[in-house]
Amino acid sequence: MLLLTFAHRPEARAFLGHFKRLKSHPRQKNLYISPEENLGLLISGEGFLQSAMSLTQALAICPEINYVLNMGVAGALINSLNVGDTVEGKTIYLGKDAKAKKMEFKSFPLKPFCKNLYSFDIVTSEQRALTQQDKSYFSHFGELIDREAWGLAQAASMQNITMSSVKIISDELNDEEFCQIVKESAQKFSEDLLAFFLENTSSNQYQKKVSEKSELEHYLSSHPRLFLTTAQKNLLKKYSKKIKLSEQMIDDIEQIITDINSKRPKDLSKAIFEYIEEKYSPVTYNLGRFGKTEILKLSNQKIKFSLDPLFETSAIHFSGNISSEKDLDLISSTLTKLPVRKWDSVVNGDDLV
Repeated sequence: MLLLTFAHRPEARAFLGHFKRLKSHPRQKNLYISPEENLGLLISGEGFLQSAMSLTQALAICPEINYVLNMGVAGALINSLNVGDTVEGKTIYLGKDAKAKKMEFKSFPLKPFCKNLYSFDIVTSEQRALTQQDKSYFSHFGELIDREAWGLAQAASMQNITMSSVKIISDELNDEEFCQIVKESAQKFSEDLLAFFLENTSSNQYQKKVSEKSELEHYLSSHPRLFLTTAQKNLLKKYSKKIKLSEQMIDDIEQIITDINSKRPKDLSKAIFEYIEEKYSPVTYNLGRFGKTEILKLSNQKIKFSLDPLFETSAIHFSGNISSEKDLDLISSTLTKLPVRKWDSVVNGDDLV
């Protein structure tokens, strides 16, 4: 299945109007699916972290997705690109802070989508590039600028999903009021992108390839004591590319099932997947375990904590509400318990967990 992604609804409006069988998924309202047309559409939101989380959720919900096409608007970082030009991405870079001249070292190559399009490098800016100075710095790394493609590419890469990016130029290098330009021309941009898509795709182009189950998939999915959710089955496909079933793994899994008192298949499956996750990526598994036991457990009725799901940064996010001095005291007390230095050290590999 092909999944189209857009940062904002106005960019996708023409597609939602044309593909009338697209229906909002009950488990993710910004995800629209049409099994009959073998097509999905995701409104990812703005910002690389938001887009990464949105796509990660969509891929877990719909394991049929095997191709991601990011579409939408992008700003020009070079003078030769004009408003309305349709181009495609070649490589995506993350611009963390133009003023501090900070870039993320990790980049993602994209699959060419259309041989008739010019391709350019994309810089996904962590913050909106509001000044010519910001654009000037980012222009050293790419010719296009957006706010979501890098996060999408990271999420797709982690699931071994192919991704392309087709953009329509919404504002030129010297435009200052680009937000207003995009707002006023959003419908036209969306219609032009739809016309391009219909001209360059066919309905059966992205049919899902049928493949045999791996030994690990077959063993777990057919085990009489286990029940696998759709998300777990999707994860299992990913794990099977790196982990091969062995006699020792079978012995370990059977021992886990024997040791757990609960007879509920879902509880057993959860324990098995923790075992497999640790084998697949010990570092990520241990980071997740530390985060749950040392940080997320501090959440209470007045303040909630969350972490970067990909552990790219050690930032601890929180939200809450204060309606009395008592609430303030509780939140203040909770914040002092956060192991900030320890967590930063663990994420950056300076300390072991």
